[in-house]
Amino acid sequence: MKYLVCYDGSASSNKALEMVRALYKDDDKVIVLAVGVQESSFFEDARQKEEHHQQAFAHAEKLVAKASEKATELGFTNVEGKVAVGSPRELILQIAAETEADVIALGARGLGQIKRVILGSVSDYVMKHAAANVMIAKLSEREKQELEAAAQH
Repeated sequence: MKYLVCYDGSASSNKALEMVRALYKDDDKVIVLAVGVQESSFFEDARQKEEHHQQAFAHAEKLVAKASEKATELGFTNVEGKVAVGSPRELILQIAAETEADVIALGARGLGQIKRVILGSVSDYVMKHAAANVMIAKLSEREKQELEAAAQH
């Protein structure tokens, strides 16, 4: 099996990695994907756009390194990292197809209803449009409370 784990550094993306670990067998492959979102403006020149692209790429590289380290700690033996810059929803589907992933695992960010209507949800979009199976990791209320308590200390 090939698992594409979409990683953004959030607690829910860590949980997605852990969920895949529960299914992982030694001959399986895990591809960790981080997508850098490029901030840009209509008024930017080519140099500024390239600078923002490089910043987004560097941030995504750091996320892949962090996720790969976590994957090693969890006992994964066959891990590959991928970095992309652009629209997460489109790139996740594209890379899942290119790598022939059997399962796409990603975390749900927990957008509120208004943000979800305006922005859409990457996890919802991937779930509806992916050719592969999709696992979506959500934090329980208890996990959210534990994270909030840890952040306060």
